[in-house]
Amino acid sequence: MSQALWDTLDEAVSKIEGKQAQERVLEKFAENVPAVFDETAERIVATLRATASNMLAEYAALDAAQAAEVQERWGDALAAYRTLWVSSHEVGEAFSRRHFTPAGVSPSAMVHAQIGLQARACRVGSEVFALLRAGLGAGALARSRTLQEIATISTVLAQHGGPDGDHPDLAERYLRHADVVSWIDAVEYQEVAPKLGYAPLSAAEMDELQEPRDEAVARYGDAFGKPNGWAARVMRNQKAPRFKDLEVLASADHMRMHYSWASHEVHADAKSWVMNHETIGDVTYRNTGPSSRGMADAGQLALMALTQVTENALYSAPDVAEHPADIIAVMVLDKLLDRAWVAFSKADGA
Repeated sequence: MSQALWDTLDEAVSKIEGKQAQERVLEKFAENVPAVFDETAERIVATLRATASNMLAEYAALDAAQAAEVQERWGDALAAYRTLWVSSHEVGEAFSRRHFTPAGVSPSAMVHAQIGLQARACRVGSEVFALLRAGLGAGALARSRTLQEIATISTVLAQHGGPDGDHPDLAERYLRHADVVSWIDAVEYQEVAPKLGYAPLSAAEMDELQEPRDEAVARYGDAFGKPNGWAARVMRNQKAPRFKDLEVLASADHMRMHYSWASHEVHADAKSWVMNHETIGDVTYRNTGPSSRGMADAGQLALMALTQVTENALYSAPDVAEHPADIIAVMVLDKLLDRAWVAFSKADGA
C-alpha cells in the first residue's frame, strides 16, 4: 500500500476519540483490505478483457512494422538461411530414406545416431530461423548454442567412433546412454514430486528404469553412469567429460568463446543483465521485445553447426564412396554456407 494512503488512514484514525475505537477501526480496515484489493483487480481484469481487441490490434501493428524493418535489413540473409536449411533438410531426408527402408534394413549405430542428431539440428535450426525472422536475435543466439552442442556431439562421434577407429562402439554407447539419463531424470523427479504434488513413480517403475541403466554401467564402467559418460573411454583419464572436454575431443575448442557468449542468453548471470541493455546515442534501453539489430552471430553460428551435423551424417555411412551425390551435396552445403555467412555480415555491417 502506498505511503500516501497510510498517511491518509492515520490522519482519519487520529480524529476518532478513544484508543479502543481507533483499534477497532484499524482491525476492520485490515480485514477488508484484501477484499477491496481483490475487487479492484477483478475490475481491472474486466476492463482489460473489454478493451483487449484494441490493445492487441495496436501491438499487432507494432509487430508488423517491426517485421517489415527486419525484412528490409535482413531479407537477403534470411533467404540465404532458409535456402541452406531447406537443402540440409532435404539431404537429410533422402539419406534417412536410404537407410531406413520398409524392408527392415537396420543401419549401424553410427548412422542411426547421426541421422537422429541431424533431424534435431534441422528442428532447432528452424526455431532459430523463426526467432530471427521475428527480430529476436538474442533468443536465436540461445538456440544456436544448442545447435553448437549438437554439432560437437556429432563430431565427437564422427572423429572417434568410426569403424576403423579406437572406439568403434562409441555411437552404440551414445545411444545406450539414454538409459542413464532417463534414470537420472527419474531420481530427480522422485526427489521433488512431493513438493509439487505429483504422484511419485512406483517401485516397479523405478526398477524398470534402473535395470537397463545398471546393465549399461556394468558393461561400460562406472563413469558411464555420469552425464556424458558415453564418451568417458575416449578421455585419457577415463572419466566422464565435461562439455568443455567434448569440445576438445571434437577439435572445436576454438569455438568456446562463441559458446560462452551464447550461454549468457540461456542463463541469468550478471553478464546477461548487461547484454539486455542497448545504448543508442545518449539513451540506454532495456530490451523487452524484438529488435532489428544484432542477429548475425546467431544466424552464422546456427548455419555452421547445421552444416557440420549434416555433413557428419552423410560421411557416417559405410558406403559413402558409392554415393557421389552425397559428396556433391557436401560441397553444395559448404558453398551455401559461405553465401549465407557473407549475407549476414553484410546486413550486420549496414
